Amino acid sequence: MLHAFSGPFRMAITLWPFISALLTIPVLALIYHRCGRITLSALVWSYLAVLYALGLGCFTLYPMPEGTSGLGITYGVAPQLNPFAFIGDIQKDGVRAVFQIVANVALFVPLGYMLGRGLQWKWHKVLFAGFAVSLLIETAQLTGFFGLYPYAYRTFDVDDLMSNTRGALVGLGCACLVGVIRPKSAYEVPPIAYHPSFVRRCIAAIIDFGLCELCSLLVVGFYAALILLLERHGLVEMLGTQPQLNLAGAGIVFPLAKADDMAWITFWICLVIFELLVPATRGGSTLGGSFIRMSCETKKRRGAMRALFYGLRFGVFFCVFAPSIFEGAALWVPSVCVLAYPFCHGMPYDLLPGSPQIPEGKQGV
Repeated sequence: MLHAFSGPFRMAITLWPFISALLTIPVLALIYHRCGRITLSALVWSYLAVLYALGLGCFTLYPMPEGTSGLGITYGVAPQLNPFAFIGDIQKDGVRAVFQIVANVALFVPLGYMLGRGLQWKWHKVLFAGFAVSLLIETAQLTGFFGLYPYAYRTFDVDDLMSNTRGALVGLGCACLVGVIRPKSAYEVPPIAYHPSFVRRCIAAIIDFGLCELCSLLVVGFYAALILLLERHGLVEMLGTQPQLNLAGAGIVFPLAKADDMAWITFWICLVIFELLVPATRGGSTLGGSFIRMSCETKKRRGAMRALFYGLRFGVFFCVFAPSIFEGAALWVPSVCVLAYPFCHGMPYDLLPGSPQIPEGKQGV
């Protein structure tokens, strides 16, 4: 019976390094948000969670149908909606059916344990999470992996839904038992780091720049939809890639911004907001910095000195994202900052005078 799990297990192990590499930034950001610092145990548990998620997906959805006929290709598998069908399965298949039930319970034990031990969730949250994850998997099986295949190639089974949910609760019970043997201190929100490490600064910057790109894409998408709508009503004409507003009745004709120009303008507006206005009004924490609990203001500065600090800091971003204005600056400006970091114990603009934010040694990096 165990040979059926060998293929999905190999698939999960094979994908693990690649998916882990792709998830490095989100994993580190979540560790900083949760723990306030990178620790070996947090890294191990985080990447084991990635392996578990891969295994869960592979065991429940892999292998997928191939060819031009068969399950999921030309006909579907009917859902099993009888919550007591497992009794008949045990009577008919004996040990094999019992093994299947135990496997469905065991599959969700790690989920309940990690939520209970790692995140210290209560039983009702674990119950909901176990049910929700199981329902997502069963729905994927029912819909042919959300429409990838025309029919269901595995069975939507309400018994599996119940067994998986019980497994999550069993995992929570194991976490509670381990907690009795080895108690874990209550979770405390990590303090804001005023002397963040270089890695932490980079993660905050990646989050902020990603938000800038996301906002830019949303605005450009809305702008393109608006141009298309106006074009259909004859109010806009396209001259190549250049949209032109044409209000014939009012005698108004003038060019509108291209989509690329709109994306560039929106990105810079967002960059000014996220990297200049937001931290200046929130104690040095950008949106990304707030999530990973850090401030870019390593010292307390006031007036002109604080304005100079933010001016120099934004100047670095300006050189990186506007290389056409400062040729070569996109390379040498960040290079200077990286090389100077070990000697400055921060970025060069952190050397500007000011009073300490907090006593040294009161926080982690």
